[in-house]
Order: sequence, then C-alpha cells, then structure tokens
Amino acid sequence: MFAFLGFCKYFNGKAIANKTVKKMNDFVIRLALKDKLATEYTNIHQTRILDEFGIKHGAARIDVIVINNILHGFEIKSGKDTLRRLKSQAQIYSAVLNKVTLVVDIKHLDKAIKIIPKWWGVVTVEKRNNSFIKFTQIRKEKSNPQIDILSVVKLLWRNEALDLLEKIDKAKGYRSKPRKVIYKRVSELYDFEQIQEKVVSQIKSRANWRLAET
Repeated sequence: MFAFLGFCKYFNGKAIANKTVKKMNDFVIRLALKDKLATEYTNIHQTRILDEFGIKHGAARIDVIVINNILHGFEIKSGKDTLRRLKSQAQIYSAVLNKVTLVVDIKHLDKAIKIIPKWWGVVTVEKRNNSFIKFTQIRKEKSNPQIDILSVVKLLWRNEALDLLEKIDKAKGYRSKPRKVIYKRVSELYDFEQIQEKVVSQIKSRANWRLAET
C-alpha cells in the first residue's frame, strides 16, 4: 500500500479548490465540486454541468458530468460511502464516457485506486481546519481507450435514436421496433465520431434531461 504523501508528490499533486464547510458529505462535496467546475468552464461555450447523469438506462448514475464536446464524468466517494459498487460503476462508466475522474475521500484512496482503470483521474477530498474542503489532484485523467459505440448510442432516448435513422432515410421498418433494435441499427450506420457528436449535442439540447421518455 503506497503512502499518500509520496503518491501525491510523484504526481505533482496540487490543491485545485477550497470550499468553506461545517460537515463533509456527498451533498456538500458535490456543491463544492460543481462550484469549481463552473468556474473552470465559465468561458467554454455551450458547456453543461449536470447532476446524477443516468447511464445504461439508469443502471448507474454518475454524480456529476461535464458535457461540451466530450463527456467527462465525476464520481464522488465520501468518507461515509463504501466502495462496494465502485467496480461495477467503473465498468459501466468506462463503456461510454470519454473521461472520468474519481473524487474520493482520502481515507479510501489506497483501496479505490486499485479498483478503477489507470486512465481515470483521481482527486482526493478532505476537510481541513474544520472549515474547508480541499480537493487535491493525484492523477490527471486520460482519454478513454475502450469506449463502446453501442453503449454510447444507448445514452439516447428511443425517439432521439429513431430520429437519427429518419435523417438518413433509414427509419423504414424500424419505427415500431424496440429501442435495442433501433440502437443497434444506429451503431451500424454511423461511425464513432458522428455518434459522439450527435449524442453530445442531443444531451445538451434536452430541456428535461432527467425525465424518462414516454
């Protein structure tokens, strides 16, 4: 098991945000994280920052996601959380997200970093002097080398995926099909770059992104 200070030094860890706080839990960490991200992305056009973004039709929800030209998810594990679900969450997130950062209480660091893929970023979170949340970057995220194109298509609602077939006159015979059939057809007719662009654009345009389609 590595020592945190040595690991932080190796990756040239640095404090990246501070937030006044009386007690630290998922909710408070999320507010502080979103505040930091909002500042970081304030000058980047058409960026959306969303809470609890559903993946695999709600099988998992990543705590915070930044959407611009890519999908960058942030999964929070506070000191009150366990890491029981982290392995399965990592598998689901890694199928669709371009980048992922784990925001983890320092007490979970040693164990958590053994569970997640090496391309995930890692940021520790701790309370300092009973008044601040301190985020420290331990490892910078890299681009996901294993995105699954069909899983990305499944981020769309059924009507959104069908619309992609309509746009290229390939919807005939699919309008009454179940969504899994439509998703598969879309993944066959569009290349990854096209799907990435269209999925990101569609998600950003949703007025009520958390509402299930009817």
